[in-house]
Amino acid sequence: MFRAFVTAFPWDLVDDELDARLDHLQGEVGATGVTLWTAAPPITQIRGRNVEPRTTQSRGGLLFHPDDRHYSATRIKPIVSSWVKSKHPIERVSKACSERGMQIRVKVSAALTGRHAHKYPDAACKNLYGAASHTSLCLFNPDVESYIAALLADLAINHDVKSVSIADFFVGWAEAFDSCLRLGVPLDGTLRQLLALCFCESCHQRSATAGVDVGAARQCAEDVVQSMLDRGTSADISFAKLVGTHPLLGEFHRWRVGELASLLERLSGASDLEILLDRDAHESSPTLPGICVPDSVAVVTEAAGAEQLDGALCPDAKWNEIRIPASSVSGSHGEKLVNLVSRAVEAGFAGVEFDNYGLLPESAFASIKQAIRFGRRSSNE
Repeated sequence: MFRAFVTAFPWDLVDDELDARLDHLQGEVGATGVTLWTAAPPITQIRGRNVEPRTTQSRGGLLFHPDDRHYSATRIKPIVSSWVKSKHPIERVSKACSERGMQIRVKVSAALTGRHAHKYPDAACKNLYGAASHTSLCLFNPDVESYIAALLADLAINHDVKSVSIADFFVGWAEAFDSCLRLGVPLDGTLRQLLALCFCESCHQRSATAGVDVGAARQCAEDVVQSMLDRGTSADISFAKLVGTHPLLGEFHRWRVGELASLLERLSGASDLEILLDRDAHESSPTLPGICVPDSVAVVTEAAGAEQLDGALCPDAKWNEIRIPASSVSGSHGEKLVNLVSRAVEAGFAGVEFDNYGLLPESAFASIKQAIRFGRRSSNE
């Protein structure tokens, strides 16, 4: 069955218009399900439709009421968004979707859930100069892994969640990808990836235990960055090629990729949840493209245009999907969006996710409807 999901933040759905919004998405647009953010990074967005407030801002955090008992084994405790208060968004959306036969899954940020890195700096990623991130947790920190496992268990047990999409599944100093970062040379994807390398205490300990010379890898990364600063130019090769020309750095990078794959497998194996890995396909993204994804985990890969599908990750898995950002949906005519979905079906993807509901103008839904219909026909439904 061809799956067509629409991603949403709770505040874009949970109001007096919840039933009307879902009726529109299912009956008019043809969506088969909703992906609801429940553990989110900080966000500021201007809504695409004329609804109030037009600007929504959140410092991030959990968008539901957690059960503290699940988090007793980790120093990292849930931080609940002030938006939640007495609201119960998961329950309301889940009930409304169930009444309509729509699917619902939740979406959580692994590394960037709001304010955790700032509150727990010992668990934050650190760059090659020792600066702790204010926004990204290190997933290799034992307390962070325990926290994510507790979060998934909380959602499954207390909120009857069956499917979870995990976003921001990376280890890195997130400030390297911030548009506010200033440097004396152009910031390309390769340089950002170098600056994002995490050398926190957990990375040092775990990589050293695996026989990786982490100190030498850090020095190598620092030397490469410094050479760029001295020349006044950024790298002229991809990050993958760069680490291939520096054995010590390459060894550390391969260890990181393997550790992330192992963590994903542990999280998947410890739960009965259907787990999807939400990832970007761009080199300028902190998400590492080389992770070997377990068969039990589906992948949702961002595709901003049809030409990017050729490089999308593992379209063989049964439930893999593409995610189309709002900027691509809003800027596309129906024919272009149909072509993108057509390419996805031909490549073996089982569905599409449109991201996100709050940013989409009314005019975008006609194109989405056309694309979903074509996807279903192409899947012989």
